[in-house]
Amino acid sequence: MRCDASADCARREPPLTRKAAIDSNAFGVTFLFLQGILGGLALMSLYMFFLLDAANHSESFLRFYSPLAMTFSRTFFTLLVLSLLGAFDKFNKDWMVNFEPAGPSRCTADICLLVLYVIALVCSVINTPFDDVMHYSYRRTADWYTLELSSDFKSEYSVWYALSLIKVVTAGLAWALLAYELRPPDRLHAD
Repeated sequence: MRCDASADCARREPPLTRKAAIDSNAFGVTFLFLQGILGGLALMSLYMFFLLDAANHSESFLRFYSPLAMTFSRTFFTLLVLSLLGAFDKFNKDWMVNFEPAGPSRCTADICLLVLYVIALVCSVINTPFDDVMHYSYRRTADWYTLELSSDFKSEYSVWYALSLIKVVTAGLAWALLAYELRPPDRLHAD
C-alpha cells in the first residue's frame, strides 16, 4: 500500500528499524523471563538437594528425584540453552552500543554471565547420562533405591552430585548477576 502523506504513512506502517527494535525487545524480554525461570529452578534444586540430603545417597532424595530425573534434566538443559542464547543476545546488544552507559563493567558482567551459563551447560551435558540411569532404574524397579547400591554407583553419584551443585549454583549466580545488572539506576547518588 502506498501512502501520499508522510504523517499518514508513519501512523500506518512503522519503519523497518522500529519493527526490528520491537522484535529485538520482545526477544530480550522472553530471554529474561526464561533466565528467571532457570534461576528459580536452580534455587528450588539447591533447596531440594539440601532438604533431602542428596549428598549422602539418601533414599528420600532418590525416591523423589528418580521419577523426575529425565524430565528435570531435559527442562534444565533446554532452559540453559535458551538462557545462553539470551546472554549472547544481551552481549551483542550491549556490544553494539559499546557497553554504554556502564562501560567496561557491563562488558565484564556480560562475559561473566556467558561463562556462568557455559559452565552450567557443560555440567548439565556431563550429568545427563547419570540422570537417565536414575530414571530408568526407577522405571525398571520402582523401589531400586532400597537395594544395596554398588560402589561404582556411589562413586558416579558423587561426581553427579558435585556437578549438579556446580550446575545449579552457576545458574543461580547467573540469574543474580543479571538481576543486579538490570536493577534500576540509583538516582539518590547521581551527580
